[in-house]
Amino acid sequence: MRLDWPGQPRHLRRWVLAGALAYFVLIGGTNMGAFIPEGRAINALIGAALVALWLWELPRRNDIVDRLVLLALLLFLVACVTSQFPRMSFDAAVNAVAYAAAFGVARTELASEGARRTFILLLAGCGFAVSLLLLSWWAPQWLAWIRESGTPPPF
Repeated sequence: MRLDWPGQPRHLRRWVLAGALAYFVLIGGTNMGAFIPEGRAINALIGAALVALWLWELPRRNDIVDRLVLLALLLFLVACVTSQFPRMSFDAAVNAVAYAAAFGVARTELASEGARRTFILLLAGCGFAVSLLLLSWWAPQWLAWIRESGTPPPF
């Protein structure tokens, strides 16, 4: 049994998770997502939803990989609790829980070929968006360099 929203098509869940992934790749995992309070709040909400979804599905899918991921996560959390640097350890612990949850949800969602194709297209789209963004930031600088020096910038 899968956790789907009542009255919604099954693909809606996949697109919501894909949107969350795109947000993390383009905004949430950047400095803007890490240092702006609104970005941190959105990151926390998406991360909490991801952890809840993972824990909801965990009992239904309990296999050796899930047990090993949970064991590794628990050992890492014990190391964080016993650390002499509590603030840095807390940040690392929160990240580890989010990564374990993302891995668990991704294993479920990417089980079908169609989902894997959608995932690859989404990552390609994110890469294209980042390329366009960087081009829009750097093209004026490159053009100014060429106008001033008459040669292309040294790459």
